[in-house]
Amino acid sequence: MKKLLAALLIFLISVSFISGCGEQTADHLFAAEMFLADGRYDDAINGFFEYMLENPDDPRAYTGAAEAYAAKGDAAKAEELYELMIRLLPQEPEGYRGLALILESTGRSREAVELYETVIAAFPESAEWRLLLGRHYSETGDEQSAHRVYLDLINIMPEQPEGYIEAGMYYFRNMQYVAAIAILADGARVTGDKDVIKTYSFVSGYIVVDWKDPVVETIVRNYLGKESGAITLADTLDVKSIEINGSRTLGYGARNPRPGIVEINGVLQPEITDQITSLVDFSNFAEIRELRINSMPVESAAPVGTIANLSVLSLCDTAIRDIRPLSALENLKELYLDDNLIESAAPLAKMSKLHTLSLSNNYIADVSPIAELVSLKVLDLSYNRINDIQPLTSIQRLDLFDLSGNRLRDTLQLDDVSAKEIIY
Repeated sequence: MKKLLAALLIFLISVSFISGCGEQTADHLFAAEMFLADGRYDDAINGFFEYMLENPDDPRAYTGAAEAYAAKGDAAKAEELYELMIRLLPQEPEGYRGLALILESTGRSREAVELYETVIAAFPESAEWRLLLGRHYSETGDEQSAHRVYLDLINIMPEQPEGYIEAGMYYFRNMQYVAAIAILADGARVTGDKDVIKTYSFVSGYIVVDWKDPVVETIVRNYLGKESGAITLADTLDVKSIEINGSRTLGYGARNPRPGIVEINGVLQPEITDQITSLVDFSNFAEIRELRINSMPVESAAPVGTIANLSVLSLCDTAIRDIRPLSALENLKELYLDDNLIESAAPLAKMSKLHTLSLSNNYIADVSPIAELVSLKVLDLSYNRINDIQPLTSIQRLDLFDLSGNRLRDTLQLDDVSAKEIIY
């Protein structure tokens, strides 16, 4: 290795050597570091090279010499040294880190990204390189790519706190406050890291909720016992379930939304006489797991599409037509959308965790998207416009399949459906 190293260094040494390099000591590394600290860069370079020839496996020689070159403004020589270090000591991260900094400082952002991605592939268990890549994207103004890197870090190494902090602050900077709270809360639970907890507390206590619907605000204030004053997201974090039903009785049997009920975390609240027309305020509950808003003149489901941790959602007897905003709720286990104006079930196709789906009394004709939901145990498609159920034969674990109120072209298809109980 020494012969290879010597050959590779001849050019660099010949260019950088200056006669009379100053005091020489037995410890070339110590002397070189002192020269570097004192700004005597040429002396430092000579000292690092002398140490390097005797100690070719020590990364400090390469990084020290490269830092000296960079400090004296010779980025090209610094780059050559980092490349040399990577060839000779590929297991040492400092060579890649130094080269990336040189690439960034000389405006070669794409090359820096390629280097980071190469190193990530070579060291897949290292969180450091994903963080460096994310920060590179942030510093170059590509916040979306940075965010993607941090989410990848969380998925691959959920025990690493930095991913949660960076992703949470990305949401915070972009005023996606509920998303910030949700991801930081997950990080606090998973890692127990004090910095994640500190960030979580700061963000949740900083954000004052701007209530859009006075009906919802009144309900929350009653629950919190807070008649006036600001309500922050921190105040809402203990809310895990909400149920608010209008006074109309629908008659769905066992799954009937209870008329006139207002309930938070299982605690009954004073009934309301006014109606809720928008779901926007419910996106302020970062920790909510179950949300039931029924018999209200709500037209858009979009606001709840951002509540990633929802496991139960009921929006029955509303004016909702478009359920595409719900497609992101991949953690849902129970979904009730009875008595709406829904024509397509396509947005539900990726909800692989659903075990209960109720779409009674809508305008659905095509059931093929539902065939993707192979974990279903309860499926209510009663009173729609279905005449072909052949795609649903792929669902093998149904306990209950309600198809009443539809007109099948071929009722023999029912024999091919695997369900303990079929209602038709």
